[in-house]
Amino acid sequence: MSLATATISALRKQLTAGEITAVDIIDALANNISAQDGEIGAYLATNLDDARAQAAAADLSKPLGGIPIALKDNI
Repeated sequence: MSLATATISALRKQLTAGEITAVDIIDALANNISAQDGEIGAYLATNLDDARAQAAAADLSKPLGGIPIALKDNI
C-alpha cells in the first residue's frame, strides 16, 4: 500500500515504529496530487512547503501527529 492511500491507523503504526516520517507522507501525497489532480481538479490550492515544514516539526507523541488532512472548501 502506498503512503498516499494508506489508512490513518496504518500511517500511525508506521510513524510510531519509525518506519516512515511525516515528511515521507507529505512527499507521497504531493506526488499523488501532482500526478492526478490535473485530471481530477480536487484541490483549488495546496500549501506543500508549509505542510513539509509542519511535518518536519510534528510532535509525533500526539496520537495523530504527522497525519495530514485535506479540507473541502464547500463544507
